[in-house]
Amino acid sequence: MADGADSEQEPPVSFTEVDPWLPTPSISVQSVGTALAWAGSSQLGQLILQVPVAVVLARLLAPRDFGLMAMTLVISGFLTVVVEAGLSVAIVQRQVLEPKHLATATWMNVVAGLGLTGVVAAAAPGIAALYDRPRLTAITLALSADFFIGAFGVVPLALLQRQMRFRRIAVIQNISVAVGGALAIVAAALGVGVWSLVVEALVATSAQTSLAMGAGVGRYWGRFDRDAARDLWGLSGGQAGYQVLNYWSRNADNLIAGKFVGAYGLGLYDRAYQTMLLPITQVGSVVSYVLFPALARLQDDTTRLRQAYLRTIAATGLVAFPIAIAIFAVAPDFVGAIFGPRWHEMATVLRLLCVAAVPQAIGTTAAVIYQARGRTDWLLRWGMVSSVITVAAFGVGVIWGVKGIAAAYAIRTLVLNYFNFAIPGRLIGMGYRHVASAVGGPLSISVIAGVAMWGVALALDGVGTAVARLAVECGIGAGVYLLGVHVADLAPYRDIKGLVWKR
Repeated sequence: MADGADSEQEPPVSFTEVDPWLPTPSISVQSVGTALAWAGSSQLGQLILQVPVAVVLARLLAPRDFGLMAMTLVISGFLTVVVEAGLSVAIVQRQVLEPKHLATATWMNVVAGLGLTGVVAAAAPGIAALYDRPRLTAITLALSADFFIGAFGVVPLALLQRQMRFRRIAVIQNISVAVGGALAIVAAALGVGVWSLVVEALVATSAQTSLAMGAGVGRYWGRFDRDAARDLWGLSGGQAGYQVLNYWSRNADNLIAGKFVGAYGLGLYDRAYQTMLLPITQVGSVVSYVLFPALARLQDDTTRLRQAYLRTIAATGLVAFPIAIAIFAVAPDFVGAIFGPRWHEMATVLRLLCVAAVPQAIGTTAAVIYQARGRTDWLLRWGMVSSVITVAAFGVGVIWGVKGIAAAYAIRTLVLNYFNFAIPGRLIGMGYRHVASAVGGPLSISVIAGVAMWGVALALDGVGTAVARLAVECGIGAGVYLLGVHVADLAPYRDIKGLVWKR
């Protein structure tokens, strides 16, 4: 396969150039398509690895184990965002990138990682007291090392993204997931319970950092420079603020559920979220990851930027919409076949999160517009508003338990969907009608396929095993969907089909 985004014969990096990593200003459809193919294959590879790992761990562990881990990750995940502080965005977006910027970003990340490791270790007893779970003290202490380990990989990974070397990133990420998942399964089989999840997190981060540092992106160590720090923060400050606000608003559900519902309920919610919402939104995240360095080169060409963005979200919807709607239609059989009977209460929560997954699949890409246009200050302001609404929704939803929290998430996502696109759309002359027109075809055919699957599920209710029913339902749904997009000959279908044939 031709590899236009990540050539194996890369020229040596020289710091005598002002910007040795700056991609060619002219970004072609082929280069972006190749990058998307590699980034997509990376995400697909991770999902192929993660799904069996998640299924095996769900069979070996109890919902309470996942709930305990989710309680800890609410805090530790936030501090991971703080470590990066949006510096990756600045490294990718800057038109002129000098060695002093890289050295400064590296030191900022490492010092922040070390400091936060100490902060989390010191706060471990308080986190355990917050949830009234003494076991969380030791778990949090162990996970605190994750910040320091991961900090070393931030700059190398950002440079790989800037260079659009997504094949190398795909290899790094898939190896990390595979190693972490394999050791987690071994640990769970040995009966260590929730500690197997801790092993998975620490091993995966260690593997990713080690591989990123050995990826050959050039030297990025040197002296800290205050002027460079100001340059980087000028671009990343708004992004970092948005990331912090967005993180807490998105994870307020776990915090509230862990405090008021308990480990069992949070375990059900966390598995439903990880099963449905996270993979679906990762489709959009992959697109954003590739699209950002490409659109950053088009930031002065509004028309091309808008056209590229609309074509991209249409292709994203073509992949993500049918998955979310299909799982909504057959959630009871899906949970029974994949997770087993003791997880049956997860089906309703999963369905509610599927409702949120449909708009969020493409909604996650909206931030790239702010970033490409250098208006992360707008992004921060939008984050302030959406965060208040999100936390308020979860606060009301918890009255009805984890199902209420899931319903609040779905309603909140639907309500904010219009503004999520309309506000950044002003930066590129894009109205909400453009978004609706771009994704209308994939959404309509996905709904038709979902209705067909629902009808089959009702007809087969109680017949045979959950695995057999799920196989029939998915087969019919896939057939209806593929036939529909082929007959309709949708534009994103033509784009993806053309890319596949070329590759």
